[in-house]
Amino acid sequence: MGRRIAGGAIGIPNDPRSSTGETPCLVYGTEAIIPAEIGEESQRVSQYEATSNQTERAFDLTTIEEKRDTAYTRILHHKGLMMRSYNQKVKPRHFQVGDLVLKKVEV
Repeated sequence: MGRRIAGGAIGIPNDPRSSTGETPCLVYGTEAIIPAEIGEESQRVSQYEATSNQTERAFDLTTIEEKRDTAYTRILHHKGLMMRSYNQKVKPRHFQVGDLVLKKVEV
């Protein structure tokens, strides 16, 4: 790993990716430290409330379709950007019947 600075480590790109909109640390995760190893209760456990958890879970389930639609439109937008980039690089070629061409044969 690189040298540590206030915003992160030097030499490790941590800017959001266009395909996911998330940083690599959020996508691939980081090394977890088990709270038992450091002898403290985790923040997640200490702030858990059953009633608020149920309401938040119900809200998540009602908004799941909207989140899926948003993710799908993001995927379509990203595919469109890739298609546009590819199509700009392609050189159109026009052949007539009888033209000699090289054909790659795979065995």
